[in-house]
Formats: sequence, structure tokens, C-alpha cells
Amino acid sequence: FNRDRPDKELGESISIRGNSTLLADRKPLIVVDNLAYDGPIENLNPNDVESITVLKDAAAASIWGARAGNGVIVIKTKSGKFDQPMRIQWNSNLTWQDAFDPFYKPLMNISSFVDKEIELFEAGIYGSREGAYGNPKLSALVEDQIAHRDGLITQDQLNAAIQTYRNTDTRSDLAKYFYRPALRQQYSLQLNGGTKNYSYAMGMGWDDNKETQQGLDQQRITVSLQQNWKAWDDRLEFGLGTYLIQTKGVNSFPTLDGLDPYIPLVGPQGEALPVLWKNSARLKQELEGTGILDWDYYPYAELGQSPSINRQNEIRVNPRIKLNLVKGLSFNSNYQFWTGTGFSDQINSSGSFYSRDLINQYTEISSPGSVINRVPLGSVYNFSDSRSFSHNWRNQLNYSLVIGNHEINALIGNEIKDFQTEGKSGRAYGYEEETGLSQQIDPISYYPDLTTGYTSRIPLPQTFNGAINRYVSYFSNLGYTFKEKYLLTGSARLDASNLYGVSTNKRTVPLWSAGLGWLVSDESWMDWKALDYLKLKLSYGFNGNTNPASTAFTTGSYFSGSSNRWVGLPWLSIINPPNPSLRWEKIKIINFGTEFELYRGKLKGGLEIYTKDGIDLFGSQPMYPSSGVGSVVR
Repeated sequence: FNRDRPDKELGESISIRGNSTLLADRKPLIVVDNLAYDGPIENLNPNDVESITVLKDAAAASIWGARAGNGVIVIKTKSGKFDQPMRIQWNSNLTWQDAFDPFYKPLMNISSFVDKEIELFEAGIYGSREGAYGNPKLSALVEDQIAHRDGLITQDQLNAAIQTYRNTDTRSDLAKYFYRPALRQQYSLQLNGGTKNYSYAMGMGWDDNKETQQGLDQQRITVSLQQNWKAWDDRLEFGLGTYLIQTKGVNSFPTLDGLDPYIPLVGPQGEALPVLWKNSARLKQELEGTGILDWDYYPYAELGQSPSINRQNEIRVNPRIKLNLVKGLSFNSNYQFWTGTGFSDQINSSGSFYSRDLINQYTEISSPGSVINRVPLGSVYNFSDSRSFSHNWRNQLNYSLVIGNHEINALIGNEIKDFQTEGKSGRAYGYEEETGLSQQIDPISYYPDLTTGYTSRIPLPQTFNGAINRYVSYFSNLGYTFKEKYLLTGSARLDASNLYGVSTNKRTVPLWSAGLGWLVSDESWMDWKALDYLKLKLSYGFNGNTNPASTAFTTGSYFSGSSNRWVGLPWLSIINPPNPSLRWEKIKIINFGTEFELYRGKLKGGLEIYTKDGIDLFGSQPMYPSSGVGSVVR
């Protein structure tokens, strides 16, 4: 596993044995209780987990086929035991972590930074940005040097400003006011037990995490119930798993990217101080007294002012049945219904920089001190919601036979899956949280932009999206063992999807693997007493990978007529032109390894050597402008 990266969401940076693709999904397949899990892995309660197995080579991941190219993480949740009285288990974890230290990362000291900016200004490096399109922000020191060059401040004033910058380090305010020790709390209650023909395991969990950034909090509630029944002299087993998950995330931490490293953020009385942000100081000076809103950015005031709130609800129901037909032959059927809903909203208050910036951007100055606000005064409300669901049905026939020194284990099965998702997002201007009312804007007309001087439309982001992905799979696996120490395995799988190939034969991908194993420690000539277990293994095979964003058919995005400046009619933008030859990605894996135990299990380990080669990988190919698209995925 790779450690989670701070620039990615939880679980996004997990990878097993590196990347195997360029554009397709790079995350490993998560399997929970024998079926693929469609939710984010961080939603699972670790206290509900009984075991975790990581499948890396082609033979181990063979039955998961076309989605196993990045490895498979198999999770088995806890279940009750038959003929066991009720057991109650309570777990409580409290984790405290030092606050983030802005000084931890070694950087140039402030005085040297100031010297370098002075040197770059004198070399004319900032000249191109000084009059650039959009009046972009320059650092405070560069703005002071421009003001001195233009005769707006004296040399003494410039020197005083430079000395103040040398003695100020923004990281001091960041450490004191913007970061805190992280505190993570996790509580779990587990009940399990059973009678002769019934077992159960119930789990309830609550997590409350306060991250090191002020205003960044996460909460999660999980409820799980695993039930199992036996009948017909234990030949028939029926199980039902039910899982409910609710999460809430709040983020009111302000954007700090691009801050000058020598500007104080909080005053001596604890007041929020302004900093240069987005626009140049010269543009703000030019607009002073015109009646527009304050265009300064106050990072400390933004803290906690406009929280982004994300809520997720998840339900997973997993009925399953196992029937022992005759000795050595059994049938398993597993079905899973999963649904997840997500809601995200952020009310950018009227005092937030986000709202003030949008209002000012489209404000018309009719006369000094008199303005026309094309964007209504008040809050800007951004919201979105999504709903996803999937049906997954997996059937499997298992056979095992032992005759003398020979042992055979075989299985054959099929799996079908339907995954669908839809979502929408929008924005309301002049929003009043108390009444739920908002004000209309004119999203059709073009208005001058104060920062550029050019005309543009007031942004009104409204999106509607959806996707349907369907898969069909057939798989088989055969294992042969001789004298319990020589092993031979083989597997074959055929996957099909609605994503690929206009022709039926292009929609499928055959995958297979083969493996050898040798229990060296069971040989009669191996008499090293310290060695308890030694196994050598070799495997070769192919797994697959898929990218739902790339298909064999023409894909595009619809836009309303309001966004069509020329004729005002709805239009379609091509995302990817047709590609009937598009096929599944395949990953070839060769693996050699050994496992060992020494001194009665006191020392365990293993060593593996492997190669992974991607075949038919998706890539982005630039196209001629006359084709109508900039690039295509092939």
C-alpha cells in the first residue's frame, strides 16, 4: 500500500504494486463479503471487519477478472457463531495528533525571500504580469516597488515596508490561529451469538474526527446486522447482511494558496487583517470610492464563515444462500443491493470573499458612489446531490474431491452487475437562509467584467448527469494438489460490458491465469528443525481493467440554449468521437515468491518478485482542430 497523500481524498491514493494504467481507474477492487463494494472504503467501520486479504498476483485475483488489474482487497465482516451465548464487546479509541506545523517544511527564510523578490523586480521579471489580462495579483512587495517607481511612495516608505516584511512570517499566524491538534474519537458496540440453527452479529459505531485544520470535522454513524440460518440437516444455509452508513463532513477552512509569506493575517487585538488576493493593488486603488464592495481578502474572517457541508447515506443489503447438494458439491448464490446518496451545499455568506468577488465582478459603476449590482447582494448558495445504486448477483458451483494422494478443487460461476448513478447541481444568488428565498439574475445578457473590461455572462452553473454501466462475467477455477505438497492451479474468465466495442466480440475480454506451488518443507529430505514451513510459488496470467469514462460510442455533453451565444439553441459538445475498436485494458502479471515460517512460527515472512505489463492501455491522442475535438481516448 502507498500512504494516503494529503492532496487526495481518503482512500484515493491506495495502490497495490504501483500503477498499471494511464487513464483508467487506478484504485484496487474492494470486495466485501464476496461481492464488489461500490462505496468509498473509508465508509466501512473497521470494527465490523473480521479479516482483510490482499490479492496481488494474477492467480490470486483470477476470479475477480476484469476489475482486478489493480489488485483486490477482500474484506470479510464479522458474523456470529452457532450455539454461542450472547457476547457484548465495547471498543473506544481516542487518537490525539500534534497540530500541523507550518515551519516543518524547510523553506527559504523570509529575509532571503524578500531579497530575491527585489532582485527579480529589478531584473524586470514582473513586467509582463503588471499589465496582464485580468489584473492578476502581485505580491505586496512588488506592488510597493511599483508604487515607488511611479512616484506614489517615497524611498523611506519603501524601506520601512521592506523592513516590516523581513520581520514578519505568515506561518506564525497560521500556526497560532489556523491549526489545532487533531482529535479522533471512535466508539463501537458489538453483539454476537447464536442458537443451534441461528446466529447473529450486530455492530454499531460512531466516529467523531476533528482534523488539524480549524473547521474541518468528520462524523460517521454505522449500523450492521449479519444473520445466518441453517436448515435441512445443515445442508441449507441462508444469510442476510444489512448495513447502514451515514457520514457528515464540514469544511470551513479558508483557502490559503498564494499567500505572501511575509504578511500578518491577524492584528494585535485579534482582528482579521486584509491581504492581497486575486486582483492587483492598483485595480483596487483605481476602484476606491466607486461604491463597490470591499474587495480585500480576510483569511482569518473566512475561517468558519461559509462551511461546505457534505452528507452521505448508504444502504447495503446482502442476502445469500448455500446449498450442499451432495458430498463435495455445493452451490452458492450471493445478491447485493447497494444504494448511496450524497448531498453537498455551501452558503457563501454575504461577507465572504467568494460572494463579494462575484458581486463586484459584474457591478456597473454608473457614477462615483453609485453602482448597479447585476449580481444581487447577499449570499451565494451552491448545492448538489447525487444518487447511485447497483444490483450485483453472483452464482457459484463448488466441487472438491480427495482420492488417495490426489485432491481436486474446482468452481464455476457467473456474475451480473448493473450500476447506475445520477446527479444534479445548481446555484442561487441573493440567498437568505432564514427564509429560503433567493433572487433572479439574467444569465443570458453579457455584462462588462470589472477585472478584464470584457463582457461575459454571470455564471449560473446547473448540471444534470447520469451513467449506466453493466457487466456480465463467467469464470472458472481448477486446483490440483498431489501429496499435499505439489500444487497446480488454473483459471479462465470471460467479461463483457456495455462500455466497449460496437461489435459483440469486442465487448468481451478473455482472461486466464496458471500457477504452480511446492511445499518444500514437507519433503522428507528437508530436515532443518528450525524450518516449520517453506513454500515456493510461480504464477502467470492476465487480469483486466476498465474506465467507465471511455466507451466505444460517441459521448458528449448537452448545453442549454442560454449558453449558445450565436443562435441561442441547445447544443452538444463532443467529448469523445466513436471508437468501435476500443477494447478492455489487460494487465499481464508474472509472479515468483516464497513464504516461510521459522522457530515454531516466531518468525514469518515472504519474498516476491513480479512484473506487470499493461496491454491495450487507454491513451489520449491529439486530433486536428478541423476534426471538431481536441483529443480522443484510444
